[in-house]
Amino acid sequence: MKKKYIILILATLIVVSSFGIVMKTHPKISRSSEVVDMSSIKLPAYPLPKGYITKQQAINIAMGAAKSNLHHGQVPKNPQCVLLPRGIGEELLYRNPQPSMDELDEIKKEMPKYGLKIPPDYEEYKKRYGEYQERLLYFVIIDVNRYPDETWIRIPPFSPPPKLIDGKWLTTQDTYEIDAATGEIVGHGYYGTVKHIYPRQ
Repeated sequence: MKKKYIILILATLIVVSSFGIVMKTHPKISRSSEVVDMSSIKLPAYPLPKGYITKQQAINIAMGAAKSNLHHGQVPKNPQCVLLPRGIGEELLYRNPQPSMDELDEIKKEMPKYGLKIPPDYEEYKKRYGEYQERLLYFVIIDVNRYPDETWIRIPPFSPPPKLIDGKWLTTQDTYEIDAATGEIVGHGYYGTVKHIYPRQ
């Protein structure tokens, strides 16, 4: 299992050979009855440096994005928002664990085994990766019914049947990652028909 994990990380490092930071999307498809309830988790507050956007501003940005490409009169509602370092937020909210600095160094040691050269700017990449994981992001999730013509995500044929309206499937939530320093949307996704309830903060 560890070997598979190392190979996966190595493949990722190769694909991102320029070591640029790539905006992530998080398409996840799930059963319509499933609820991911994290409301019992109490998150710490993170102090914002001067000039960073507020939680309400982040919600407004996400709500504006959620309203885009709606053609059936839906109204986005019930925004939930938490402020977290990117690495913690993605691991907690998406169950998408990122490798630690020590794990990156272990991967570096394993690379020659697979005939892979260590990139000359590896140390710079590791520094940038660490800064990237520590960036404060607002994670905003919004209830909105989206039909297939309102998003590029499609439910694959092997997925369980989702909720239908008028014979069409729809997604029930949008999620956005918003950089607290700039207000830029740096990640987004349409989470199928699963319902997420964010932790308290």
